[in-house]
Amino acid sequence: PKDDSPFTRRQVYSNNKTYFIIATAEDTYEKIAEEVQLNVDKIRKYNDLSSSKKHPEAGEVVFIETKGKANSTDSEHVVVAGETLQYIAQKHGVQLYYILKFNNLSEDSVITTGDKINLYMKKSK
Repeated sequence: PKDDSPFTRRQVYSNNKTYFIIATAEDTYEKIAEEVQLNVDKIRKYNDLSSSKKHPEAGEVVFIETKGKANSTDSEHVVVAGETLQYIAQKHGVQLYYILKFNNLSEDSVITTGDKINLYMKKSK
């Protein structure tokens, strides 16, 4: 946890060198944006959110700055039942766009248990 965040009085954490907070049951994206002194559109962008999702789930990770283009510590993620590409992006602090690019996937791609998702661009041999 980061105790010296200039953004908010909330507890701020870091994942992949990117700050995030943990949503509460009372949160909306608008409330979080106001608390961290950002526009709600930036919160949506930082978290790869569609405009149809109105509020986070309690306990959900909400990034308050741009996520990385790759993960600095993990090279891949093995999919567990129920996970989505958006969940994996949040878990590892990597922009969804890059996870899709690194794995030649689209937002409509279906992932299954046991799939290996690259968290950085592998070099060609």
